[in-house]
Amino acid sequence: MRSELQFYDGLPRPSVGCERRPWKAIVRLVVIGVLLPASVQAELKSDVATHLLKKHCIECHNADKQEGGVNFEQLLTTELWDNQQVWSAAVDKVRSGEMPPEKSELTDKHRADLLSSLDAALIEAGETRRRTVGRVPLRRLTPEEYEYTLRDLLHLEHLYVKQNLPDQPTRGFFDQSFSNRAAAQTVSPAGIHEYVKVAEHAINMAGVFGEKPTRNRFVLTHGGFSHFKIPVGEHASYVGNTANRWLGMKLAPGERSNGGYSGWYRFHLKTQSIRFNEHAHVFEPFNHPIYSQLSTRTVDDQKVNTAVLISQPHRMTVQDGLMYIGRGNLMMSFLSQNDTGHKRWGPGVLFDEKESWLEGPIIDEWPPASYRSLYDNLPNCNFWDAKKKWNAGPSKMPEKRWHPRGDLRLEHARHNDQKMANYVVVSQKPEKDARRLLTTFMTRAFRRPVKPEEVDSYYELAQPGIEANIPFQDAIKPAYLAVLSSSEFLFLDEQPGKLNDFALANRLSYFLWRSMPDEALFEIAKSGKLHEPAVLETQVDRMLADERAERFIESFANDWLQVDKVQAMPGTQNAWLAGSMKHETYRFLREMLRGDHDVVNLIDSDFVVVDDKMAHYYGIEGVAGPEFRLVRLPAGSRRGGLMTQASVLDVTSEDSKTNPILRGAWVVRKIMGVHIPPPPPLPPQEEVPEEERPRTMREEIARHGTVRSCRDCHSKFDTVGFALEEFGPKGQAREFYPNKEKNKGKEVRVSLIYGAGSHRQWLSDERVETAGETHNGKSFEDVAGLKRILRQDEEHFARHLTSMLMAFATGENVQYSDRRDIDQIMAAQPGKKTLRSLILGVIQSRAFQEK
Repeated sequence: MRSELQFYDGLPRPSVGCERRPWKAIVRLVVIGVLLPASVQAELKSDVATHLLKKHCIECHNADKQEGGVNFEQLLTTELWDNQQVWSAAVDKVRSGEMPPEKSELTDKHRADLLSSLDAALIEAGETRRRTVGRVPLRRLTPEEYEYTLRDLLHLEHLYVKQNLPDQPTRGFFDQSFSNRAAAQTVSPAGIHEYVKVAEHAINMAGVFGEKPTRNRFVLTHGGFSHFKIPVGEHASYVGNTANRWLGMKLAPGERSNGGYSGWYRFHLKTQSIRFNEHAHVFEPFNHPIYSQLSTRTVDDQKVNTAVLISQPHRMTVQDGLMYIGRGNLMMSFLSQNDTGHKRWGPGVLFDEKESWLEGPIIDEWPPASYRSLYDNLPNCNFWDAKKKWNAGPSKMPEKRWHPRGDLRLEHARHNDQKMANYVVVSQKPEKDARRLLTTFMTRAFRRPVKPEEVDSYYELAQPGIEANIPFQDAIKPAYLAVLSSSEFLFLDEQPGKLNDFALANRLSYFLWRSMPDEALFEIAKSGKLHEPAVLETQVDRMLADERAERFIESFANDWLQVDKVQAMPGTQNAWLAGSMKHETYRFLREMLRGDHDVVNLIDSDFVVVDDKMAHYYGIEGVAGPEFRLVRLPAGSRRGGLMTQASVLDVTSEDSKTNPILRGAWVVRKIMGVHIPPPPPLPPQEEVPEEERPRTMREEIARHGTVRSCRDCHSKFDTVGFALEEFGPKGQAREFYPNKEKNKGKEVRVSLIYGAGSHRQWLSDERVETAGETHNGKSFEDVAGLKRILRQDEEHFARHLTSMLMAFATGENVQYSDRRDIDQIMAAQPGKKTLRSLILGVIQSRAFQEK
């Protein structure tokens, strides 16, 4: 007998298996945390340790003073685990001799006793937590992971939905956590409703019905703008570069756009870079290559940059390639925002319409993989044909699927034959087919084998529609929606202790691919051999070589280095340079991974990975073309490593001016691994007379040393940032500070990108100051000196990088008890340490292979 259905936010839910609902899982986790006995939270066992803390620490760290925001009076009365990060920092300060201060009478023996007691207590707290609730709390897929998982599950390469999901992660400049940290995640009933809407959109996109589209060749024209007769031929069009320009794509007779099918198209363009001479009123060759970008909109209305074109001067250039088109229109945007010539008729692109075309869609198999992910080999045909052919077709027409729902536009709205909305999936044995399809779909979606009773509970959502003889795709849709909004899909629900092979496959895949395991990884997990070291290492190598590893590189760089916060160049209308800045860092990390370079190259390297735009920006000659490639640096170059990349220098600046404080904090936090808490509210400042106000940035920063609430933290990084002052706010090299008075001083023109013009800048006669001192008292004269200092402690940097990888891989910050895992990873690699070897070490660690 079918059990009663329960409804939640309009979506029917099965009463069977309700323990898998995400809100139930969260309540369970909270209850476990509340009911843990006090003995679970390790306490300080030693009366000597408590006595030493009270004698040497509470004088400065009490309820009244709270130096550095630490109150040991309160900490000694609460559970150790609740404040283990504070206690870990205290251990480090005591061990290094930074605390207690020199005036303290703490003897070496008492210091050893205190460290021994704290060390044992913190390790015991971590071990107890691992045994009871696990190291990592229940973790939900991030919006990015959810989008990638839907793409891989439904074979929808160009699905963009993360912007429509709830609880978007936010990261502050001083935030050391990653966006996938379980402890920072929340979900609400309203949020679950958003997941349902996104899931319905994805299912509608995947269900592409109808006959296989024929491949056609479509002509490209410069839609809506004048044509000019130029010596290259009668059908040449000019596209100016002052704005993005639409190119009309004739996908069907009499239609200019929004016809045809979405998919991959082959393009063939014949172009030349030209400019309009406004004095002679003629077009003439432009003496530089013009970069332009073909882009389109997906069915989700997301812009997709699909191809970069280089139009050469003095000759027509033929270029071929593939691009994905979701909405039938092409847009050409330009790199060059040249400030010479008439704004309307500046440098632009001439293209020959006779030899410029698109051909597609290129479809190897039909129905596409997205359809088969939902309906396997079941046929689909017109509603009326189904009734005639099988004599018992569905009793009513299928749901209308082409209308927009909120901000989401559905695939069906973009097909030129809207009759396809009348197509139905045909099943002669709907109950048997529904159970079969649900078993396969749930196994892939839940990323583990499913039990028959689980399938039964979800089949109950399809059963009413099947019994009512509605179209099969409409009957099974509620079950699919329930699967994609269930806790089994949204959460990585693991059990305390050693992960089973399926849980290990999930953790591995979401670390390296940010998505679900593929069939090969799933089959190895099914065999029970994934835990074997040799098998695991083989899979790591395979996954890192896969193009999906690019997701890991970009996500890790965005979270760790905040590369995604790079902004477009102020005062211009293009984001081309900003895009190259970000991709330089991504490609650099990819080269580090695939080239198996020592991680010390992240501090300083004798190479960069650049395209021609970044090479020109850095003053490196001999690089042509948009491809990123490894380029050796000339002797004496200040570039190399992460901290001198334009992306990093940009995110550590404020608008159009540099900020040594932010840059110093970035180096100390991201490279040196020194903990820096978020800045507290500024205390009231007394009005400073004009004659006593700081005249230079260094004088301004020196003031922090006179403010007690700022001194403890700022002393760690204030002058470190001066090493990077020889680079401007967007990473351009400089020798003088800009003039504080607008349009005053020495005028220079800063060339942005080859052939793209320049912008003016006025410099003062004040040379940039680059000397400083690290938090441990080592002096440097410039960025090269700072790099030398950092390279002297390669082991420390490798440990810090490993801790970042471990936090990102597991979804939880590194705990004190995890230090033993990191010790083992370091001991296993006594010599050269590479990004790949550290990743493998993390994956083979106990912290990774246990909940």
